[in-house]
Amino acid sequence: MTPSEYAARGWCLKRVPAGQKRPIIEGWPDTEFGLADFANGVDIAVQLGKHSRDLVDCDLDCEAAIEVAP
Repeated sequence: MTPSEYAARGWCLKRVPAGQKRPIIEGWPDTEFGLADFANGVDIAVQLGKHSRDLVDCDLDCEAAIEVAP
């Protein structure tokens, strides 16, 4: 998906340097980013919870978790 598709879902986007797994900018939870901030070489993170319409993330790392997920 593109940054604009994420934003259209009401998700709060955060910049992540390429190759990193999380934002490293000081104060990132309170920093707002616009679509122009997501140029080539920048990865996208989505801030979960109240910032993104109560979006949650679940890791299904084992068979038992996959079975109970539905």
